[in-house]
Amino acid sequence: MPHATQTTQCTTTAQARAAAREGRRWRLRLEFYGYNPENRSGHSEKFWELEGEGSQVTRRWGRFGSRGQTKIDTLRAALEKAVEKMSRGYRPVSAG
Repeated sequence: MPHATQTTQCTTTAQARAAAREGRRWRLRLEFYGYNPENRSGHSEKFWELEGEGSQVTRRWGRFGSRGQTKIDTLRAALEKAVEKMSRGYRPVSAG
């Protein structure tokens, strides 16, 4: 009997890279709550996440409560972008 593919929840880019190397399905979710001078209210609540299996990655981002936007990306480009997001205040969250 086939079993459902379990998704590995990652909280670091190293965990995501390892899961991809092993061919496992994985997910890294980052969230941002806080001051944002680009927003009229001065506050933002946003998400940014990667989901992949192997080296193909789907990147999804947007405001809480929205579907957000999606883009297919390479593993390398997506993980580089994740590092950039974390340097700008996004924080990893565990499964939810």
